Amino acid sequence: MKERLFFLLKVILAYVGVFVIGKIAFMAAHWTSDDDASLADALAAVWNGLSLDVTIALYLLSVPFLVVTVSVFWKRWQWLAWLLKGYFAIMALPIVLAIVADNVLYRYWGIKLDASVLQFLDTTGAAFTSISWWAIILLIIVIALGTWGIAYLLIRMTPRNLPILSAKKQLLMSVLMVLLLPLIIIGIRGGVGESTSNVGQVYFSQKQFFNHAAVNPVFSFLSSFSSTHQLPNHHFYDSETCHQLTDHLFFTTSRGDSTLLRIKQPHIVMIIMEGCGGTFTMLNGRPEVTPNLTRLAAEGVFFSNCYANSWRTDRGNVSILSGYPAFPNSSVMKMAQKCDKLPSIARTLSHEGYRSRYIYGGDINFTNTKGYLMGTGFAEALGDKDFSLSEQRSSSWGVCDEKVFEHTVQLMKKDRQQYRKTMNVVMTLSSHEPWDVPMEKVFDDEILNAFHYLDKSIGSFVEQLKANDLWRETLLIILPDHGTRYQEDGYGSVVTCHIPMIWTGGAVAAPKDVKVLCNQSDLAATLLGQMGIPHDDFPFSRDVLSRDYRHPFASYSFTNHIALIDSTHQFHLYDLQDKRTADDTYYRLAKALLQMACEDLRNR
Repeated sequence: MKERLFFLLKVILAYVGVFVIGKIAFMAAHWTSDDDASLADALAAVWNGLSLDVTIALYLLSVPFLVVTVSVFWKRWQWLAWLLKGYFAIMALPIVLAIVADNVLYRYWGIKLDASVLQFLDTTGAAFTSISWWAIILLIIVIALGTWGIAYLLIRMTPRNLPILSAKKQLLMSVLMVLLLPLIIIGIRGGVGESTSNVGQVYFSQKQFFNHAAVNPVFSFLSSFSSTHQLPNHHFYDSETCHQLTDHLFFTTSRGDSTLLRIKQPHIVMIIMEGCGGTFTMLNGRPEVTPNLTRLAAEGVFFSNCYANSWRTDRGNVSILSGYPAFPNSSVMKMAQKCDKLPSIARTLSHEGYRSRYIYGGDINFTNTKGYLMGTGFAEALGDKDFSLSEQRSSSWGVCDEKVFEHTVQLMKKDRQQYRKTMNVVMTLSSHEPWDVPMEKVFDDEILNAFHYLDKSIGSFVEQLKANDLWRETLLIILPDHGTRYQEDGYGSVVTCHIPMIWTGGAVAAPKDVKVLCNQSDLAATLLGQMGIPHDDFPFSRDVLSRDYRHPFASYSFTNHIALIDSTHQFHLYDLQDKRTADDTYYRLAKALLQMACEDLRNR
């Protein structure tokens, strides 16, 4: 029995070893003297990348696992061995091609291998014209030697003979194989948590090159086939018409006398509330559900006509933190090859001496969150594993909100002793299905109760900031990632996407109700404008307090739908799949905006 198990283990180790060698080759090929890096960074890339290497190794183990299982009962091992040798020989080629293509393309594109390379298969002749003959010959030699090396290694590992098992050992081995199967599946999936294996789980550094080095090229290629990973491709008009419809809507300047801040560049804390749209606030006549938000809005700056860009957390985070539009059917956060090309509040603030941290009580790898954050300038991205085991079990999704806020206060106290300027972004999670919160019921409705708990946790957090002298020099920004369906209000309701945005804290000069129409994606430019920091690299984020903001509107999207809120606050919703939709002025504008965003993302 042990011969079979040892053989499977050796296959896994062999494949992992191949991918580690590939990482070393990748870093050797692309490491330049300009990189402020060390051997420790390279070793960290190898170590952090092992989880995806193991995932692909377990994928590749599926056929050997099946063959070894069959061998428990079938005595003709020689036939099975030849089958395995053929499999190893065949699979060696795509593995080597992925490693080599990843190395070659990275030099030109600066991104990891993904499915977009397939778009250029019909133009390989043109591509080869720009490569010298000696380079082509060298590539062929490397691919041939690599394929032969991997195939030879695994074929040599394949046992010539395996002992025939007795009936008792057949039964025992069968049980072992049945027990191993779910472990292999869990390994491929990436664990038993909410998130599955994704590129971002291996990101660990602010030096993006080493994050890229850690990513397994085979995994990067295969994972990019998911529909939500695909670049959106909405094309309705010719380029000239599209720009005629949209050119006057966006600007990257901040001109005006409206000063909201007492301190020009304060410490920043941003609370992104899970699903807390206007449905559960004073915006929709429910101030009793979120009384602390009602109070903080009255005491601070309240953007009372703000709208979410989308309906999902991954989309909302990108809109807030990168000032970027959301797409109906695609998630930019899941496009690892695009994340580090996006504008970012954290990256812009880092040039001003800020250190940024993201704190979440759930799985930080969910929807490639960690990959996006580390790729856009955050120094730290904390998740449930950064809390105690008891805290991790305080809610269905991970650490309950009050515990996350308590931890944030402790981190902020330490920060004030080490850093001159900081930004802490706290993503809450308790106001999410299944709505279980560690609080006695205040409302019979479990959804209202969950949002009341969120509000209570925010109120307690504010009091802790004041008690620990962390309030006076802090700008606290509170807004949700998206709205939540409730009763008759679905995702196609204006009530759902109407959201509160509050600026408060000791850094705020005076209370104010800002009634101007805006999106959550406008936070980036508006915040940077107030801080006196240029925001030219945020093409879709508008400083809504600038005199240049002359064409107010808000946009919103969810699956197969786009919407516009016009300057009179009318909600125009359109179904992209319904050919009967009237092509009115607002629909044409909404489509042009979507097309323009698609073009921008494609060119990044």
